[in-house]
Amino acid sequence: MTENYQGNKMKEHSDIIEKVLQIDNEKALGLLNNLSDKFVKKATHD
Repeated sequence: MTENYQGNKMKEHSDIIEKVLQIDNEKALGLLNNLSDKFVKKATHD
């Protein structure tokens, strides 16, 4: 295995990890927005 091949593989993996983390962040933000909406609605109803 050449150094270059390993370097490319590492880059591929880090790109994949970045994409996964980005998706998780978007999901987390969506959930937070959802929760805050619910809290706001509940607060305004009471």
